[in-house]
Amino acid sequence: MNVGEPVLDLEVARRLIPGGAKGMRSIAALTRTDCPQRMAEAQEACRQGEAEVVFRAAHSLKATFGWFGAKAAAQAARAVESPAKQGDMDAAIAALPALQSEATRFMAALDELETVLASDPAADSESAG
Repeated sequence: MNVGEPVLDLEVARRLIPGGAKGMRSIAALTRTDCPQRMAEAQEACRQGEAEVVFRAAHSLKATFGWFGAKAAAQAARAVESPAKQGDMDAAIAALPALQSEATRFMAALDELETVLASDPAADSESAG
């Protein structure tokens, strides 16, 4: 985590997510369900020693964080994903607390983003392009 760096990058989200504010709200709603599920999958798979499942969950999280320009969260997901891909469960497990912390920060920032988007009626007319 870089102190002072925003958790999300709204400009990245606007560029990558089609449909302006409405599209971002839609993806955010899906993410609100998906992110905790992927974290739970990664945690359980770490307990079970299932490197492939850890890899897939971390990879999915990394992609989700990328849609919103959440660099620190994406880096934390990569720190779990890479060793899991290599079967190095010790390293993946060691990196999991940082991923959990960043996922928690991401979800709080997502809540804030939804509040901002909901309070800005002009945002619905924005284009993501």
